[in-house]
Amino acid sequence: LSAARAVAEADLKAAWDDMLFRTAPDGESAKKILENRFYEALSRDLPGAHEFIACEALHHLASSGDWDLVVLDTPPTSNALDFLEAPSRILAVLDNDAFRYFAAKKQTLGLRFLDGAAGRAQSVLARFAGSEVLEQLGEFIVLLRDLYDPLTKRTRDFEALLRGDGTRFCVVSSPQPAALSEARFFLGELERRELKLGALIVNRVTPSPGAALDVLAEDRWERHLVERGLDGSKAAGLAAVLDESVRQQEKLASVDLAHVDAMLSEARDVPVVRVPRLSDAVHDAQKLVELVPWLAGPMA
Repeated sequence: LSAARAVAEADLKAAWDDMLFRTAPDGESAKKILENRFYEALSRDLPGAHEFIACEALHHLASSGDWDLVVLDTPPTSNALDFLEAPSRILAVLDNDAFRYFAAKKQTLGLRFLDGAAGRAQSVLARFAGSEVLEQLGEFIVLLRDLYDPLTKRTRDFEALLRGDGTRFCVVSSPQPAALSEARFFLGELERRELKLGALIVNRVTPSPGAALDVLAEDRWERHLVERGLDGSKAAGLAAVLDESVRQQEKLASVDLAHVDAMLSEARDVPVVRVPRLSDAVHDAQKLVELVPWLAGPMA
């Protein structure tokens, strides 16, 4: 189950609405927030809104007890780091003194949320935004009061989930230097954040032709082609093409191996899984099944 894809492909607003009804103290409170114009802007346009709802959805799936395993598939490194940083950003907002002040208010603020000296600016704001807008903003701040404690708890629980014994991070790369450099950076970030690494998966590694080199070097290979009906010149030409193809593959395999070894020399004690480059693209469930032996053991 890919929680990230489920959230990414789902309507972002719908994901927020689902979280709202699960978190609000009752249906009436959730409905009031849902109808507030500031809630719509918060769930759609607030920076980090996507990462926040992805964290919340992942926590909900992991804590529901309905699944044996939850797999989160993130985009490249920059997006993955945004996801890892989302809990601290959320808590920075929830722990903000101003937010705490309004969240602790017991009375409906309405237009009175700007009191004291700030009240003098109220008429100016109302002139630009309209009194109805300020009224809804005040109501929205009060409505959020009921979500403060549950959202704070769920965010802290999610941070604990990321660092828990049941969570592992797998970094997927290719044997290309640029990709391995990005993987090395992300491995460092995981270590710095004290997050547990499951494995470095190097995908699309050129497999060594192995015994094919020895077979093609034997004279009997060309004789075998002649016995199959090819004349001498065609057999020699085909044998030469096959020999060059296999030798090129061996060179590519050596280059891939050198790149991975160079990266691992700087990142010691990293468990590595090498997955070979297949002849066909992995585009369906059957091809995914073919990858399982490579992911479960060493590359033969």
